[in-house]
Parts: sequence; C-alpha cells; structure tokens
Amino acid sequence: MIEKTMRPVQDLSDTEIATMAKNYVDKGVVFGGVWPLSDLRLEQSRRSTAQFPPTDLMDVILRVSSAAKDNQISYKEVWTAFRPGEPWQAHNSQKQVTNGLYRLGSHCVDNGLPMLSVLVVPSLSRILTDEAARNIWAFATSLGVEAGPDPRAYAEREATKARSLMEARRERDE
Repeated sequence: MIEKTMRPVQDLSDTEIATMAKNYVDKGVVFGGVWPLSDLRLEQSRRSTAQFPPTDLMDVILRVSSAAKDNQISYKEVWTAFRPGEPWQAHNSQKQVTNGLYRLGSHCVDNGLPMLSVLVVPSLSRILTDEAARNIWAFATSLGVEAGPDPRAYAEREATKARSLMEARRERDE
C-alpha cells in the first residue's frame, strides 16, 4: 500500500486552492477535506496581489492614524501616502486600497496583529460603518480568527488592540 503524504497548503497551486474552496462553499461546509476552508482562504489572501506591500501598508496605517486626533486613517490618506501627487480616482483608488487591506489581513493573522483595517475609514464620515465592521468580521472569521458573534464588538476590540500597538510603537520610537 502506498502512503499518501499531505503537501503543505503553501505548495498547492492557485487553481487547486480555488477548487477546494469552491467545493467547501458548494457543500456548505468548512471542514472535511485535508485543509479547512479557513486555511485555504488564508493562503488565498497571502497570495493576493496588491499595489501596497503589507508591511508598508501596516506602517502607513499605524503612523498616520497615530498622528490623527481620532486614531484613524482614511482610504484617501492611504492612497496619498503611497501615491503622492496622483489624484484619488474613486473606484479605482478605493479598489487598490481595499486589495491592500485584503492582503494585509493575512499578514495580521500570520503575525498575531490586530486586524488593522478597522482603522481605515471613509474621508467624510471618519466612522467605521456597520457594513464595514461586518465585512471585516466576516473576513477575519473566514481566515479562522475567533472573532465572536458580534461584528461591531470585534471591530472595537481590534481597534483597541491597534491603538495599543500604536502606543508601543510611539514609545519605541522615542
């Protein structure tokens, strides 16, 4: 009898991961295969393409939000930090920032960091909407994060952790 060895999820092709994830979704389950759906989703996030590298994006979010009175950063401020002089182009710019936040999500999970996307808000309201909190919560849970049942409470816990991280960085830099 030949023993089948399990490859690490990192060794799977994008197509293999997408097919397995789709099979889970089609069956309405999250466990049952070699890798749980959360492992597949986390690997997809790690591999996603983004204009803004995760560590650079993390640094911008923490630096700019730390200097802001409300400890937040707008999508437009993220854009401007990476593309100074380039005008904000609504959907296109927003999509690039969102793609960066998606990629940053796996970086945060992999490194035990708070989900820093909770600090990124619309320019005009500077408030994380309930819809955004739900999206961040759903994304985190899809990556296997124990986020609890309440999206808003999760976002607030993550924002508190992020502010603690900002404070630690300020102290380190002084």
